[in-house]
Amino acid sequence: MNNLNSLRNLIKKLSGEEMKILFRILQPQKESKNKLENKSLLLVNLLLVEPSLSSNEIQKKIYESLNYSAFNKLCSRLREKALDSLLMDSSIENGGYSKRNEIVFELKKKLIQADILNLKGLRDQADAICKKIIVVSSEYEIYDLIIQSLITREKFVRIRKNKKELSKIINDIKVTNDKYESFRLCQSEFNSIMNKISTAGNEMSYYVELEKAILSLEIEFTKYNSNSTGYFLQLLKTQMYQNKNDFNKADESLEVAMKMLKKKSVYSDNRMGSVLLSKAENYIKLRNFDDSIMFSEEASNYFPNNIFNKALVHEYKFYANFFSGELKKSKINLDYLCKLPEENNTILSINKWKFLTAALMFIENKFSDCLNCLLQVSEIDKDKEGWNVNIRILSILCRIELFETDSVDLNVQNLEKFLKRISKTSNVPTRYQIILRILVSLLNEGYDFNKVSIKKKKSLTILEEINEKSSWNIKGPELIPFHIWFKNKVENPGPLYSKIISSI
Repeated sequence: MNNLNSLRNLIKKLSGEEMKILFRILQPQKESKNKLENKSLLLVNLLLVEPSLSSNEIQKKIYESLNYSAFNKLCSRLREKALDSLLMDSSIENGGYSKRNEIVFELKKKLIQADILNLKGLRDQADAICKKIIVVSSEYEIYDLIIQSLITREKFVRIRKNKKELSKIINDIKVTNDKYESFRLCQSEFNSIMNKISTAGNEMSYYVELEKAILSLEIEFTKYNSNSTGYFLQLLKTQMYQNKNDFNKADESLEVAMKMLKKKSVYSDNRMGSVLLSKAENYIKLRNFDDSIMFSEEASNYFPNNIFNKALVHEYKFYANFFSGELKKSKINLDYLCKLPEENNTILSINKWKFLTAALMFIENKFSDCLNCLLQVSEIDKDKEGWNVNIRILSILCRIELFETDSVDLNVQNLEKFLKRISKTSNVPTRYQIILRILVSLLNEGYDFNKVSIKKKKSLTILEEINEKSSWNIKGPELIPFHIWFKNKVENPGPLYSKIISSI
């Protein structure tokens, strides 16, 4: 039954406070003999205690026999009462909503009160409420409520025949409507480009669109000086600067975004935590690991119950600890990630963490363990960072270290086929093409690293360059930088980890 399914899903989502309110609403008065109230309470308890019961089973427990018509009405009435519980002040205050959302809910209720007062002929009281709504909504840039309140006020002023005030209200409606359309346009453009960025294979596929979005938002911000538009603009600029490897400029944009967040119209705990996480990630790229850890820890305070963002906190701390030489701490971060329930994480995240675990084993010269761990990492769909390529490369490095020459040959061939396959749908980064050529040369020269280092000197130099398309990405899947590993094999082999750290 649709009514039952709808009710069941709603009951699941009620918070503890909302459930208390619902029980208070349903609790029959002592003098009441309303059997429907008792049946509603029984239905709620059944849905809570025995959530897997079928419609027929519930009906028999309530009516002792099947009664579809009565049960359907009971579900509908109970659902309406559950919805009423959501609107109670205590529900909203304890619902975990952002301050802005709480204000929006409260002002919408005030607007309904004004409409009711107007219908009762209490226009002055209704007008006073509308004035308050306009003042508060202006602080929070809630343009739709400002417009609705102004339209309601327009009716009152027309009755009073105050031409001067009427002219001002009509102008305010027009100006506010322009601001609202600007905000709606900017929000839509921001969401559109951010969705494209999150699914894009490389930055070139959205670069032109990103530039257009930034220009559009800059024009709108100059026109109306909306804090929300300014916040969106700084996030897009951050993305653009990071694409250009200008991480100092990216940090400046994030600083401006944080200042924007101090405005009532923009702030939410989730947004503040997200910007702090962005700063933590950006500081990894700036090689400022202490500040990265500091911002990661600060960010975790803003979403205590968000498992996904908590995972990002530990992921960024893993990278910062790893590259600052704190291998034990990075293991603790990774252990936390790998113990998270799989149902709460994406396949991408789970495979990333398994791969990073394998890379740590490689650092510790546990090459067989590393290979076994890599075998548990499945291919990642919509992989835009190159995890699938690096899984294959690390596997090849392991086999070279284990002197499994026959399997190395086969794995290098498979890597070449894989790169050709993905090149049909996306651009293969230059770095991976160079690594493949060096590996092929290594096979051809019988694993003579010294000879290959001379023959491929130019290619190896390109891999060492900084801030180029072929450069190593410090916060990417290549935890074992290929050029450092190769150089370590040419020179007197020593602890690879210390050489990675000294090269950062």
